Amino acid sequence: MKNVILTEGNQERLKILSFLFRVSGYTIEVIQDLGRAMASYQGLSSVERQSSLLVVADYHHLGHQRELRFEKLTTLAQLEPSVVLLAAYRWTEPEQLALVQEVPQGESFLMCQSHQIIDFVERHCAAQQCDQQS
Repeated sequence: MKNVILTEGNQERLKILSFLFRVSGYTIEVIQDLGRAMASYQGLSSVERQSSLLVVADYHHLGHQRELRFEKLTTLAQLEPSVVLLAAYRWTEPEQLALVQEVPQGESFLMCQSHQIIDFVERHCAAQQCDQQS
């Protein structure tokens, strides 16, 4: 099973991404709040976690200021490496560098541009050899 927990984005964007993931054969759970999404991920069995990814649909939706975004992302440090994908409409090099340096486990977060989410998850899943059954 390929599982995606989709969080942090405006309602319309989450609805569109949810539809696209379902059509692509993923099991999708949409949880608007990052804290609840993380709790949902932690509630998965160890087998389910191996093929799951927590996707922050809009990094800037976490807060208007960098410090607010970093504070929220710090809560994700408890998760296994490489299970969090952060998507943004536009990444700046200074912001990415600061995220990696200042946020615990920041170097393990996957990052892509918003328009690449589905493709990025497909490639990540293939690299992790996710089960292709739906």
